[in-house]
Parts: sequence; C-alpha cells; structure tokens
Amino acid sequence: MAPKKYNKRNHQPKGPYYFFMMEFKKKQEAAGHIFRGGVHEVQQRASPYWNTMTNAQKEPYQKMAQEHRDWLRENGEKYTSQGIPLTMVEAEQKAKQAKGDLIKNTISDMLDKAVANNDLNETTTDKISLRHMPRLKLD
Repeated sequence: MAPKKYNKRNHQPKGPYYFFMMEFKKKQEAAGHIFRGGVHEVQQRASPYWNTMTNAQKEPYQKMAQEHRDWLRENGEKYTSQGIPLTMVEAEQKAKQAKGDLIKNTISDMLDKAVANNDLNETTTDKISLRHMPRLKLD
C-alpha cells in the first residue's frame, strides 16, 4: 500500500496577506457579497486593496502572521521538506527496524534449536530464507 501523500501547503505558516484576505472576506460577506469562486475569487477582489495599503496599514496583519508562526513553532507538528510529518517517518523507521529484529530473532532461534537438538542439517537451513540475510546487520 502506497503511503498517504501530504499536501505541504496546508502545513506552512500563513502570511499577512492570508489574514487580510480572511478579514476582507468576512466584511464583504457581511455586506451581502457571495464568493462563489472560493478563495480564488476572494484573492482577486482583495488584491487591489492590499496593493494600495501602506506598511502601517499592513502591520496588524503582519503581527497576526508572526503570532501564527510562533504558535506553529511551539505547538505545531514538525514536517520534512516533503511535507510528511516526522512522527510518520519515525513510525515507518521503527516498523522496519522491528521487522528486521523479528527476522533476525526468528533465524537465531531456529539455529539455536537446531544446534541444541544436534539437528543442524540441510532441511533446517532450507527453512531459513537467505534472501533476508544481506539486509540484516548481524552483530
């Protein structure tokens, strides 16, 4: 089964323009405008207003964006550069390690039993799949 792909854009911090757009949308909807084109339409309508604003007018939105970034740093989940949560990467690594350990322990137990029973012959080694041996790092 292929791993679930994550959309990196959903996990990036929001910028000042995003907060302006959301406020612009609320004001326009309160005035009776309906945005049937979704965020794309909001962006098209808000862009001229944003471009004419001074830095002083943009400052509240820059503060909101900075607070959002700070909150994400403290509370948000960490992601790889591909947008995959680190917890998922770590879980996959642990699963691979556990599988390797299980194979190694199974082979070791089979060999120990065969040696203890003085039954180490070709049939015992045939049961051990040698295709796993190159992948294992035996101590």
